[in-house]
Amino acid sequence: TQLADLLPALVNANVAVKEAGEDIVFLRRLEPGGADRSYGIQVGRLAGLPPAVVARAREILTELEGAHSQ
Repeated sequence: TQLADLLPALVNANVAVKEAGEDIVFLRRLEPGGADRSYGIQVGRLAGLPPAVVARAREILTELEGAHSQ
C-alpha cells in the first residue's frame, strides 16, 4: 500500500473472497486496495498441503498474532 503512494502508475488491488467458516471462495473479481487479511493457510489447504503442515501453520500464525498484539 505504501508503494502505491510513491509510484503513480502502481495500483494496489486484491481478489475478492467469500468466507464461510474455515472455507473461502475466490470470487474472481479485483477490488481496489490491499487485502484485509491473509488467506495463505486456507490456500495451502486448498492446494492439498498435508493436514499436519496446515495445523502447524495455524499454530505459528497464532503465536505471531499474539506477539504482534503485545
